[in-house]
Amino acid sequence: VHPHVGCDGCRHGPVIGVRYKCLSCDNFDLCSTCFNSTEKRSEHDVSHELFPSRSPGAYAQFPAARGGPHFPSTFPGDGACSRCGRSVEHRCSDCGDYGLCTACVSDPQVRMSHDPLHKFTPLESSTTDLSSESAFSSDTNGTRCDGCQRHISHVGHRCLECPNFSLCQFCVSSVPRRLEHNARHRFFPVEYPQEDTSAFKVVFATLDAMHCRGCNLGASAAQHRCLSCPNFVLCTWCISDPDVRAQHDLTHPFFPFTTRNGARDAKYEARRRHFAASKDSRAPPHSGLESNQPSGNVGFSISA
Repeated sequence: VHPHVGCDGCRHGPVIGVRYKCLSCDNFDLCSTCFNSTEKRSEHDVSHELFPSRSPGAYAQFPAARGGPHFPSTFPGDGACSRCGRSVEHRCSDCGDYGLCTACVSDPQVRMSHDPLHKFTPLESSTTDLSSESAFSSDTNGTRCDGCQRHISHVGHRCLECPNFSLCQFCVSSVPRRLEHNARHRFFPVEYPQEDTSAFKVVFATLDAMHCRGCNLGASAAQHRCLSCPNFVLCTWCISDPDVRAQHDLTHPFFPFTTRNGARDAKYEARRRHFAASKDSRAPPHSGLESNQPSGNVGFSISA
């Protein structure tokens, strides 16, 4: 039970079970029932993400969620690559004590030997030199790095969330470059110039839209799909877990979706297109179904 907190959707309180608090508004909350309702979710700004809190004590995670992604600055132990012993430049976000150098994180076979769905993030202390020309090609017909815009010569890293986005091994090791794209997206190495994507395709195939990206189990009829990444789905259980939710971009809102309801499928597509068209505009996008009262900073709470 969340004392003194009422649901701004159904106006009932206190909220029992999982509380979903808006990351953009100071005082807006939904209960699980309203969060899973396409109608109630549409009444609030669909560009706003709602972060789960399972108990009053778990609310401590909310400020961190608002603060954005974090890149580790050091690696525990002797700082040696878990495969070859060279200096670690990428740390596994899922394991914590597993790290790889740039050469190993760029090797498809090495990445397949570890869990290929785990996300590696560059250390803030990385000394990657973006001015080096040794890994770039003069072939203007080759694949271009979406970070530095130079042509990739040997190994590139393709985004598992955005398969048309690639970074060279230098940009994927750079914290500023990763922040320019999406700090929470996972990358997998692809060898060039032959552009062997066989291993990438195997990994990407496991991220089928009908499987929850949190638990990797087949999503049930009740699921939530990202408005920015249509192939990213979380089941009702995983989207209620703050740790799982924090692994995906917190600026990406989710919307209730079900494969067994054509009307709701159409409503999701309408919200996705509206969000995509509006997210870069100066004014924040709205669902078009807001109630007469402001959807922003005024929330419903239970007096003590």
